[in-house]
Amino acid sequence: MLAGRYTIIIVVFAFLLLPAPLAVENPPYESYCDGNGYAVNSTFQANLNLLTAALPVNASISPAGFATAGFGSAPDQANGLALCRGDTNASTCAACVAAAFQDAQQLCPLSKGATVYRDACVLRFASWPFLDFLQEGQWLVPELFPSIFKGPGSVNASDAWFSAAVTGIFRALVDHAMATSNATRKYFATGEMDFDPKLYGLAQCAPDLTLAQCRDCLRDLATILTTQYLSGRPPSISAFVVWCSLICSVSPVYDGRAMLQLAAPPVPPPSTTLTPPSSGRKRSAAVISAGVACSIALMLIISAICFLRFQRRINSTENNHPLKKIGRAQCTIFDLPTLQEATEHFSEKNKLGEGGFGTVYKGILSDGQEIAVKTLLGRTGDGLQQLHNEVLVLAELQHKNLVSGYMAPEYVMHGRVSPKIDVFSFGVLVLEIVTRRSNCSSDDHSTVNLLSDVWDHWSKGTMLQMLHPSLDEVAQSQALRCIHIGLLCVQSKPEDRPDISVVVFMLTRDSMGLQPPSQPAFFFGRESPSALGSDARSSYTYERSGFILGQGISVNEITLSELYPR
Repeated sequence: MLAGRYTIIIVVFAFLLLPAPLAVENPPYESYCDGNGYAVNSTFQANLNLLTAALPVNASISPAGFATAGFGSAPDQANGLALCRGDTNASTCAACVAAAFQDAQQLCPLSKGATVYRDACVLRFASWPFLDFLQEGQWLVPELFPSIFKGPGSVNASDAWFSAAVTGIFRALVDHAMATSNATRKYFATGEMDFDPKLYGLAQCAPDLTLAQCRDCLRDLATILTTQYLSGRPPSISAFVVWCSLICSVSPVYDGRAMLQLAAPPVPPPSTTLTPPSSGRKRSAAVISAGVACSIALMLIISAICFLRFQRRINSTENNHPLKKIGRAQCTIFDLPTLQEATEHFSEKNKLGEGGFGTVYKGILSDGQEIAVKTLLGRTGDGLQQLHNEVLVLAELQHKNLVSGYMAPEYVMHGRVSPKIDVFSFGVLVLEIVTRRSNCSSDDHSTVNLLSDVWDHWSKGTMLQMLHPSLDEVAQSQALRCIHIGLLCVQSKPEDRPDISVVVFMLTRDSMGLQPPSQPAFFFGRESPSALGSDARSSYTYERSGFILGQGISVNEITLSELYPR
């Protein structure tokens, strides 16, 4: 306890010794909110306040400009990471991280998870242990989803030369960042290429990464940028994830002199156009005229046949066009100005999600009714066909006899649309797969759906009875963890369900502790006295012998014991 007090005194004293932080006025590149909400003056907010005070100081006094910290215990633990650009000084680093926390409060208010990218730093905090991603067996490069930024305009150079230059500077930066693994500024490299115009580049990894992890992270970003984002020859292009970043621009992206001075690649030779040889012997005018006449006659015959076939096809498919099908689906048709007014001209703040064929926005009509508006990307027939299918399905969902087997309660009862309705549907699907039962039916005549069956067995401690008897202990443990995750996904309140990114971590990280679920939505039955309330502070982990819960008892072959954070 005394050592803890000394630590606080030292940190505060170090903060007082720092020079006054520079003003950070530029807005962040981008920010992401990916956590559930928390209440004002809650335990999580108190832990987040401690994190907000500690990370700017700890990152600024670190030689590598990097710091991680965690305060509190699950489910209210606040975990954070801050990484400053390798060429920043202590005051700029502290000011940037502090500004990033302010950005998170403004752009992600009362959210338990946020990521903020600024010019001089990156900040990440969450209520779940995202730092475990770096542990052996947990690092998966395909799970890195970078933020990509392209500057407006175009570089005046050929596509081939520009592509060779950007690829070359990225390759040199990645190699040099690996070579500085033992330096004070670990995994950091800057470069300047004598291109026309000059190119400036930067590569950086978080110091906690292994050499192989940093290499994989940077190479993945370089591959994505050079294969997908060089069209149009953008004057600046960059990719960011929490663990690494890669930048190339015609303007300086670092302070001071570059670590690398690179020569531009050779200019590729211009493409040559082959001139067809002359026809040689001239034909007589009579032969040419006859050939032209025959060709015209043949073209007229072919055109007539094609026209007749095309006309028949139009007549047979005119009534099956996706837009006409939509009109026959007995749906209300709105004009574009009405939809623009309802969505505030398709404002980004009303954006609900994005798919392969379009983007979905939340809208409010003049009478107060909430709607979802989908805009199509391009004019592909596939997009229209998909829209037609969605409209027909949504129209049928209004049928009074329809059982809502995967629909979240907030949509069924109030028509509210949010990303958490997909999490609910996923949870139902997981429970169906693991138990091999449909949500529309139940083996127990005292209950009416699968969610009620699962919760009834879960609260009584008889969950193994719903699993197939052929499963061994390892398979039972995996199945129980999946059921646990499924129950977390089908909670009644959307804010109690995990984000899909957290669900992925739960499914792929067996060592990640899980919070106890509360009664799911659409539960019909009596609550068991032994069921855990939503305010329980226990954390589940799963082992070969079953699953472990913080109570210290054993019920129906399920081992339970107390867990403490390390």
